[in-house]
Amino acid sequence: MTDKMEEKPQKTKFIIIFLVCILFLGFAVFAIYSSKMSQSKRASTSVSFSPSGWVTGNKNSSVTVTEFGDFQCPACSAYETTMRKVRSEYGNKVKIVFKHFPLRQAHPNAFPSAIAAEAAGKQGKFWEFHDLLYDNQNTWANLPNPTPEFIKYAEKLKLDPDLFKKELENGEHSQVITAQEDEGIKIGVNATPTVYVNGMYMGVPSYEDLKKKIDDALLASKK
Repeated sequence: MTDKMEEKPQKTKFIIIFLVCILFLGFAVFAIYSSKMSQSKRASTSVSFSPSGWVTGNKNSSVTVTEFGDFQCPACSAYETTMRKVRSEYGNKVKIVFKHFPLRQAHPNAFPSAIAAEAAGKQGKFWEFHDLLYDNQNTWANLPNPTPEFIKYAEKLKLDPDLFKKELENGEHSQVITAQEDEGIKIGVNATPTVYVNGMYMGVPSYEDLKKKIDDALLASKK
């Protein structure tokens, strides 16, 4: 009798564990399915952007490549190889836009680096500073205070040092960066880098996939 009494709770325990596992599996499958459906929907829906952002390439092109990036993000730094190929090969054919999306909680120096890039841009050197930040990311990314490094890059680009330092300190560019960040959040950006072609979400495409999308868009614009 005692053995049977012990078997019953044990059996009930296994049933509960089994049901919990099934429930967990169901949630996992639903989450994966929802994520894929969400990505599919984003990929087929065009979004509109504000004119805010740094532009290079052919500003009058009907094809626009937009990147939301974070200067402290290692993935963004790695993806620079792809974006620089695009800038090199399509610089006279497409409009390329960079928008700030600093992941502040994960990257404490992302916002200060964005301000530094904006300050450099005020003196006509945004893209040069942009490249220096990514090329030297390992040097400044984890510093308690990256400002001295930013000043070195400004000196290298022969920027007005006093104006550059002043703009780092007064937070003049904070509003622009925050507005671009809010814009990204509004359209569903939640990671960096995130790339769009003519407002169509691509995420982090390979160079080949991005090239095909651009070529198709250029071809369509001629029809």
